[in-house]
Amino acid sequence: MGRKHTEREALESLPLPDEHVCVARASGARGQNLHDVVFADGTTGLCTLPPRFRNVIWVKRGHYLLVDTSQAAQRDNKITGEITHVLQPMQVRYIKQQGLW
Repeated sequence: MGRKHTEREALESLPLPDEHVCVARASGARGQNLHDVVFADGTTGLCTLPPRFRNVIWVKRGHYLLVDTSQAAQRDNKITGEITHVLQPMQVRYIKQQGLW
């Protein structure tokens, strides 16, 4: 998927969390596309930004993210998940309206 389509999908889609994808808040950047996040239950973790989002979507401290944690148990390093979406304010409101926040 090209840059234009990736940006459009990230800004206009309405993603929802499920059993393996949860909402987290970015608490800082570590560098090399690694970000510290705080999950809804208060635990912290280290998440990676996939290559398709690099130089297209920017993650700043305080942004809400959808993080896929399904492969965290299979990894042998400190990374606890992969960022699947950087949520915009409209997307945050939609998730809250659906009762999934």
